[in-house]
Amino acid sequence: MTDSVWQLNDTSLVSGRTARLTGIDLQIQPGVTAVLGASGAGKSSLLSLLAGFERPTSGTIDFAAESDAGQLPLFWSPQDHGLWPKLTAREHLEAVRPEAPQVDRSVDEWHALLRLAEVADALPHRLSQGERSRLSLGRALASEAACLVLDEPLAHVDSIHCRSYLDLIAGHAGELGGTVVFSTHDPASVLRIADQVVCLSETRCIFSGPVNELYFNPPTEEVAWLLGPANWIEKDDELLRSAIDGDPPVCVRPHELLVYSDEGESDSGGQPAEFDVVEREVGGSVCEMAVRGGTEKLIRIMSTDCTTASHPPSRIRLRYEPDRRRTVHAEQ
Repeated sequence: MTDSVWQLNDTSLVSGRTARLTGIDLQIQPGVTAVLGASGAGKSSLLSLLAGFERPTSGTIDFAAESDAGQLPLFWSPQDHGLWPKLTAREHLEAVRPEAPQVDRSVDEWHALLRLAEVADALPHRLSQGERSRLSLGRALASEAACLVLDEPLAHVDSIHCRSYLDLIAGHAGELGGTVVFSTHDPASVLRIADQVVCLSETRCIFSGPVNELYFNPPTEEVAWLLGPANWIEKDDELLRSAIDGDPPVCVRPHELLVYSDEGESDSGGQPAEFDVVEREVGGSVCEMAVRGGTEKLIRIMSTDCTTASHPPSRIRLRYEPDRRRTVHAEQ
């Protein structure tokens, strides 16, 4: 596509005898793209190529960012932060801030947003891991570069403030019309700000597309779990399908699977088969249950329903209620 910021064609990266990326065919569009995958899948290697820090061993990578006069085409925040040892936190932002910034935010205001005001005059070796992480992110954002490549930018950021930093990252694309590519292990971060997602496994790209596509129609159960818990209901799983009121897709997210006690009825008036609850474990907002229905086969299901009941039922019925976003996604 002509509006691709990056285009990779059969791109591989090898160090010695170790393959770090293998045969990557990928287009990255403007907006916010998240890169997902297990440790060692190739996320940092991919971002290193996108940043131009390394060149592919084979194949091609084309970069075509549209930047205004005087605007940096790209800024990279590597996993080790890449801070300049002889510059203070304040000087890091002063060094990259444009002479005529588009975002009306002073260096002091950046430091306040990043909770770095008290260490503004400190050198990197005096900063904590979290402070270095926030400074590296702030430096990239303050540069107002057309494209930001961020390698796990919030890995050392506390969950209390993570949402506000995610909004700053999304704001770069929203306010400046820029492009952001960031790697993460956190599904919530992806669902909050990403438009597109790239999934890597064992050095290969196994999915690339809109976030909603991955969330609702993932190609495999392994890929589905990159965006959080999922009930994977095979087409030939007649027992489970017959026990769910509604016509569930293969991937059902926990909040789409409602649980009823043996005394309840579904709103549609149907009476799907019951399950005996053998085991129940609540983790956060998700309740994972091992159930048995009609046979000795144990089935594990996950729901956000019945997680706070003081007397959880021992026999349940299930109903599938699709997320509204799934319906909108199907119509697009």
